[in-house]
Amino acid sequence: MKTSRSRTRTTAGKGVPDTADGVDALDPATTVRDVLGVPDLPVEILGSNRWTAAAQTAARYAHGPIFLVGDAAHRFPPAGATGVSTAMHDAHNLAWKLAAVLRGHAGQALLDSYAEEREPVGRRNTDETGTAWSRLFNTNGAPFAGRSLAQIDMGYQYRSSAVTIDGSPDADPPGADYEPTAAPGCRAPHLWVNTPHARPRSTYSTATSSCSPRTPAHPGGQPPRPPPARSAYPSKAM
Repeated sequence: MKTSRSRTRTTAGKGVPDTADGVDALDPATTVRDVLGVPDLPVEILGSNRWTAAAQTAARYAHGPIFLVGDAAHRFPPAGATGVSTAMHDAHNLAWKLAAVLRGHAGQALLDSYAEEREPVGRRNTDETGTAWSRLFNTNGAPFAGRSLAQIDMGYQYRSSAVTIDGSPDADPPGADYEPTAAPGCRAPHLWVNTPHARPRSTYSTATSSCSPRTPAHPGGQPPRPPPARSAYPSKAM
């Protein structure tokens, strides 16, 4: 889009009818003016193309030394921005495993768990977001039976060679809403831990420092025993 002051690339999303030959019936410049509500806005179209919502996932996320993450592995409709969060989860899952293998803390077999864990999540999120997107345009009055957005983002459960299952019930059934759980393969609950000599710490930062390959030295040669965690969900046993 070009105005009298600056030149900016702008993407405008709007339903546009097609002509008989499949070409947009409205001029892109007219669409931009309509979306912005400025009928006489000077606009220069640098380029345009059609965007189509898609719910797709790759058949496999890893092959030898090649790993797919983010949009290379899956595409979701914009139903809750789950594509961004899923991409970050892919990167996090693969990054720490690569680091562990490269630093000699784990064998190459750990990398096999990336596809074992992330492929089912990709298929699950493809189905969930595709269904949610379809409901926006094809409402039939049926009650929504899918997982909540919080469950899609944070409630997935890994089952792989890197996870020891303890017999806990499935923490990610269809239609679930997110509830923090300490079941194996699930995102650890976020809790605040009271410490005797410092501000309360998150369970995430505590676990990260405890699992660090390098443990800082402490007076007397031994690190202090961590205080017991106090759950933010007292009715739930961890």
